[in-house]
Amino acid sequence: MLRLTPNDKRITMLKPILLTAALISLASMASADVIAERKAGFKGNAQALKTIKAALSTGDLTPAISAAESVADWSARMLDYFPEGSDQGDTKARAEIWFDFEDFTAKAKNAETAALSLANLAKSGDASATAEGFKALAGTCKACHSSYKD
Repeated sequence: MLRLTPNDKRITMLKPILLTAALISLASMASADVIAERKAGFKGNAQALKTIKAALSTGDLTPAISAAESVADWSARMLDYFPEGSDQGDTKARAEIWFDFEDFTAKAKNAETAALSLANLAKSGDASATAEGFKALAGTCKACHSSYKD
């Protein structure tokens, strides 16, 4: 067992090591939290898409409005859930996200724009146009997933 006294010079040598270990541990915990939050956001997004699809099949577009707005909101915020270093751990996010964050950002913006457009189409009550808007939104999701998700 290592015994140190308050005046022990080894304390000075251990401080940087302990500080580094503590910072690594905190970074790992923070990364795990952001990944869990990111997954929850995408699960909510998937549920919103199911709600839109169900609304299209019933013809009652009212639920599609708030669901599309929810997708737009997530799309606007999701970049915050991809900080550098959050490609490690229980995630299917590819490292390419951080290599081409500009493209990833553009894809998120495309999803936000398509979701807002879909919400407006649903508000118009035009089921055919709303269905086309849903296809456009789904296409933005697929474009991102095919490039950035395992």
